[in-house]
Amino acid sequence: MAADLRAGDAFCLKGDAGGGKSTWARAFIRSAAQDQGLAVAPPPQGLRPNEYSGHGLVEPAEFGELPILHYDVGNLSRPSDADCEVIAGTFPRSVSVIEWAENLREWGAAPEQRLAIYFRRLPSQPDADVRLVTVMPHTGAWEVRVGLLQANLAISGPPAGLMMLSDDMAAQLTAGMPECLAFAT
Repeated sequence: MAADLRAGDAFCLKGDAGGGKSTWARAFIRSAAQDQGLAVAPPPQGLRPNEYSGHGLVEPAEFGELPILHYDVGNLSRPSDADCEVIAGTFPRSVSVIEWAENLREWGAAPEQRLAIYFRRLPSQPDADVRLVTVMPHTGAWEVRVGLLQANLAISGPPAGLMMLSDDMAAQLTAGMPECLAFAT
């Protein structure tokens, strides 16, 4: 995903505490910055992000440097409407990685071009290092990009440690997750 960045992309990380949101965010930012040794500090909790630099589509036909903004909006009270407008105003011109992003949706400040990524510990093995990661596109553009990612994984095979689930299995495992209700069968 970090190889195909575009201004306005927002990765909304949601799910269980200890589910892997921060680990995913750090790996993503390092990959987007093309620097595996980059020190990625936890963002301060609140509306002030840590900023990094990546590369991607700045305009429809212009490739260049993009700001990557890393937020942690967990455990916050609803900010003022003005603060919500400020954070929403950053989304179109940057790539945003937002931990505990479900808060933004509740505040009416969720980015338009978002990809929700849910991290869930499997209940049958709470102490194991096993996670269910569910990707939910929220726009047609993300649906196309996720479809291409799935096709590439089907051709090349998933990376070590990653297992792809059938649509039926994924629907069973995501039943009850807030934004997955419409997709469960």
